[in-house]
Amino acid sequence: MTLARQWVGDAPFQETWFIEVLFSADRGLWVRYVLDATRGVAEVWALVVERSGVVASHVEELPLADVRGPLFTAPCATLARDRARGEVGGIAWDLRLDDLGVRHRHVPRLLPALGLGRTYHPGILDLRVQGHVTFGGETWQVSRGMGVLGHLWGRHSRVHRWSWAHCNAFHEDGILFEGLAADVGCLTLTSLVLHVQGHTYGFSRPRDLARTWSHTSDGLWSFQAERDGATLVGEVRLKPGSAATVRYDRADQDPLFCTNTRFADARIVLRDPRRRVDVDLRSREAAFEVVGTEALAPACLPARDPR
Repeated sequence: MTLARQWVGDAPFQETWFIEVLFSADRGLWVRYVLDATRGVAEVWALVVERSGVVASHVEELPLADVRGPLFTAPCATLARDRARGEVGGIAWDLRLDDLGVRHRHVPRLLPALGLGRTYHPGILDLRVQGHVTFGGETWQVSRGMGVLGHLWGRHSRVHRWSWAHCNAFHEDGILFEGLAADVGCLTLTSLVLHVQGHTYGFSRPRDLARTWSHTSDGLWSFQAERDGATLVGEVRLKPGSAATVRYDRADQDPLFCTNTRFADARIVLRDPRRRVDVDLRSREAAFEVVGTEALAPACLPARDPR
């Protein structure tokens, strides 16, 4: 698990921990804890999304010096390895974080060394949460809410377009998918992982990143990968009505738009004749994020500056 803070006090640098979780059948919570050493500020984001759209959103900005602790401890929110708490803009959460133990590294150690962009690592890939979420004067108790805790860090990002998806809300427990595709110049690097029937299929070696087929257009991400006789094919489809968009303004460049939902449609097909595995998985509760130069849903937060 890579959750430990990577920032050592220098700049430019940005580090983010995020949690995306289902806290009821039709509601999802998206929380981000941000250290932005480039601007000298910290941020806490909180968004509540239903299948019908964003129902509450807020971002709290505070001085970077106000953040303490090994991860993130501030007056409005805290994050520890087993607990996430906070209250911003009338959205409050107090969640115990349980790690079911699935591990995977999407970004080979070589890529950060080459300076191709910020590093992403799923700190808790198969997350269950217990606790409560409050907004609009109502409180929802959460029991075994399914989600992910992710961690990003680094200096200037050279990636200006990417797709990311995560789903552990399939009909059977113990099944998990996550994928990431990032455009680096004229090349798209794609990493995929599927945990099913007690085995983890990873397509994240350096040669996998470049040869896996991947395409994103109009909120649809399609991909296909092969390794050791196993074939994984899938697609994740954004439903704009349930999505939130954040605009990133950039100096001397077109803005980027980050569109995120907790209610995407996902279909994942895996065939592995060697292990006699043949599964066709579908879910309407996939977390899905698309970043590019076009907004795929209305903006829900003030424009941010990603530097």
